[in-house]
Amino acid sequence: MKTTVTYTLDAQQTLRVDYFATTDQPTVVNLTQHSYFNLQPQTQNDVLSHQLKINSEKYLPIDQQGFPKSQAVSVDNSPFDFTEFRTINSVISQSHRQLTFAKGIDHYWIRSSNLPFPKLEELAQLKDKTSGRKLTVSSTSRGLQIYIENYLNDSVIGRDKQKYKIHQGICLETGEFANLPADQSFPNTVISADRPFKSTTIFQFSTEKYGEK
Repeated sequence: MKTTVTYTLDAQQTLRVDYFATTDQPTVVNLTQHSYFNLQPQTQNDVLSHQLKINSEKYLPIDQQGFPKSQAVSVDNSPFDFTEFRTINSVISQSHRQLTFAKGIDHYWIRSSNLPFPKLEELAQLKDKTSGRKLTVSSTSRGLQIYIENYLNDSVIGRDKQKYKIHQGICLETGEFANLPADQSFPNTVISADRPFKSTTIFQFSTEKYGEK
C-alpha cells in the first residue's frame, strides 16, 4: 500500500488535510490524524472551558478496555449530546459509566443522518470564550473521535520546556468507525487496486466575540 497525506494551509486560516491510498490487493484502510488543539491564549491552561458542538445524533459506547461497541446509541438524555454548544467540563463532571471507562471523553460520534456520506460536511465546532478563537471541522469521513488527553501527567515535555498535563488539549480525529476490521458490523473500509482510499478534512480557524452564535 502507498499512502500520501497532503497538508495545505491557505490565507483564509484554513488547514486542509487530504488522504490518499492505493494498494495492489484488498486492504483495510482507516486514516486519521492525532493533532491536539488548545484555543486558549496560554496553552498551559486546560481545555475544559472550551465549548464543543458536534453534528451527530449517535455515538459509539465503549467497553471497559476502551473498544467501541457495535451498537450505536442516541445522544439524547446523555452527557454525549453535543447537538448544542456545551463546555467540556460540564460533561466530564457528570457521573456516567462511559466517562468512567474513558477517564473522560474518548468516543466516536457518527455524522448526522442529514449529512450525506462521503460529501464534505461540517462535523464539529470548537470555541474558547477567553481568546474568541473558533475551530470548525469539516470532513468527508463518517464521523470523528473526540479525545481530551485523559492520561498525561506532566511527564511529557513539549515546546519551551512546557510540561503537558491532563486535559491540556483536545483531538478531533475524523475517520471511519474505530476498531475495524475486528468488528464486522461496522461499514467496510477495504480498498483494492481499482478502488483507492480518498478522504478530506478541513480545519477552519476564525474569531468571534463571545456571545455570538
